[in-house]
Amino acid sequence: MAKAGLFLSVFLVFSIVAGKASAQEAQSVAEPDFDAMKSAAENKIRSKLVDPSSAQFEWPHGFIEGTWPTILKKVKYDGWITCGKVNARNRMGGYTGLTYFVAVLSNNSVVYADIGSADGRGWTNQSCARSTSVFPSPQFAVASEGSKSLSIADELSKLAELRQQGVLTDEEFQTQKQRLLSNGE
Repeated sequence: MAKAGLFLSVFLVFSIVAGKASAQEAQSVAEPDFDAMKSAAENKIRSKLVDPSSAQFEWPHGFIEGTWPTILKKVKYDGWITCGKVNARNRMGGYTGLTYFVAVLSNNSVVYADIGSADGRGWTNQSCARSTSVFPSPQFAVASEGSKSLSIADELSKLAELRQQGVLTDEEFQTQKQRLLSNGE
């Protein structure tokens, strides 16, 4: 099983790199609208979430031209590929934690999108984690209009949890609480 995973990871990286080389050879192709591609990818990923309005995106990478293979469907998707991370609320209202997602776009339209599992296992998580060195820096504004920062109540809740776990002292908790409340006004 480990050999199969290694083979698939090598295949994925090779497919992306081969796509990059092909893209460099095609000199007459106009550069795509990366901001529009980012927006389309976020919208597609949101459509797969239980609470789309709670989505918080991280974009550590930009798009690269290549091929994204799938395992179960046995289909390869050609286009502009990116991996990012998303955090959103689950059915119980709690945030799941950052999870990898992949989006493949062709002509500014999403042809494939998937979100990895919250436990960090699975094809999307493994492939995105192993392919990070292949992706370029973001070619778009990283601060997403659709990404929401945590509310003051959420931040206070996190601080209280950290204090309860013993990570923060009462004094540190009070200091951070005051900082949050003074910045919120």
